[in-house]
Amino acid sequence: MSKAKKTALGGILAAFALILLFLANLSNVLDICLVVIASMVMFVGVIELGRKWMLIMYAAVTLLALLLVPIRAPLIMFALFLGYYPFVKSLTEQLKQRSAEYVIKFAVFNAAAVICMVFFKTLFFENVTLTNMMAIIFVIIANGLFLLYDIAMTRLITMYMYRIRPKLFRR
Repeated sequence: MSKAKKTALGGILAAFALILLFLANLSNVLDICLVVIASMVMFVGVIELGRKWMLIMYAAVTLLALLLVPIRAPLIMFALFLGYYPFVKSLTEQLKQRSAEYVIKFAVFNAAAVICMVFFKTLFFENVTLTNMMAIIFVIIANGLFLLYDIAMTRLITMYMYRIRPKLFRR
């Protein structure tokens, strides 16, 4: 694919992800769902454009969302984990050992979850105390949801590669 086509496709995908992040602010019910769909757009960026271009898309979407998106919670989820996770997933799934792949994925996720937790606590919930048991329950539930997210993204990528992509990019 030529640089011009990559730039055009990257711009379209970045604009779509930005629109999804903006729409996440309009709905209190669908905000996390729309951020996850924006993450799927980043997966398409990795598949079609490569990791370098996907990181450029991630930076553009994150910076533009900082300027344009009024409510920051969905943006924080995107910026601190869901936006760059396609890059991490594409790197770790090249490893030969499945166990090493999951150790790295969960380490990156838990580091991002801790940063997210601290960020949300200082910005929104400074008067709320979090007991150790609540933190442990949060970590267990978050890791379970992350595993489901990773499995769902793997299946969606497979569906994209074998069903959607051949129809979009006929040669």
